[in-house]
Amino acid sequence: MMVFLALQLACVHSPQVAPPVSQPLSLQELREVSLPSVALLYGHNAEGKLNFGSGILLPEENLLLTNWHVVESQKETWVMLYDPARETFTALDGGVSRVIRESGGPAYRGHVIKSDIINDLALVELEASGLDWPKVTIRETPAMPGEQVWALGHPASNVWSFTRGVVSAVHRGTVQHDASINGGNSGGPLMDMQGRIIGVNTLKQLKAQGRVVDGIGYARPMELAAPLYDEDASLVLDT
Repeated sequence: MMVFLALQLACVHSPQVAPPVSQPLSLQELREVSLPSVALLYGHNAEGKLNFGSGILLPEENLLLTNWHVVESQKETWVMLYDPARETFTALDGGVSRVIRESGGPAYRGHVIKSDIINDLALVELEASGLDWPKVTIRETPAMPGEQVWALGHPASNVWSFTRGVVSAVHRGTVQHDASINGGNSGGPLMDMQGRIIGVNTLKQLKAQGRVVDGIGYARPMELAAPLYDEDASLVLDT
């Protein structure tokens, strides 16, 4: 049974504490650590159109975090996990559709078990067993303005790719950053330079006062999403 958490915008005035000092990973190390934490979620809507986005593998096996709008219209949700040996394609050569059709390998059924529609978040459980579930780390400290971050996902049908930027600002319930994100990044992780997850990429600002806007993306911080998957997480309502 699907459980809806009717949350008001909940976040979250965590104190601005700098993350622990540790050695940043090299770009290659960051890639190897980060990409296995990203899943491809896809399915068709009632009109038969393919809808896809990203998902974050959580420390709890078989649980993924994504955006509600990624799974909302899918009649069935399928989840493909990262495989470095899989042949992939850019949007120029068929993108997600071709990966699914020609080289997708195993895909697992996913079921939404909890959702926070107001904040556009959903918890998905995989219908699978015995998976080689990667170890992922969710950072306990909030994002800091000015720190470097990475956005991972499947932007514009270019699967398992990532971009780099900085945290532009931290607002109530939102991490603003300038790492390039596009359709397909939705539900994917925003990570720090140690490969720790700090947010769920949710939205890109496209226009302001009739003008195209570049470099403004928004992620929901993990402390906002935590009540979906952590029974001990505190929930602070925005009244």
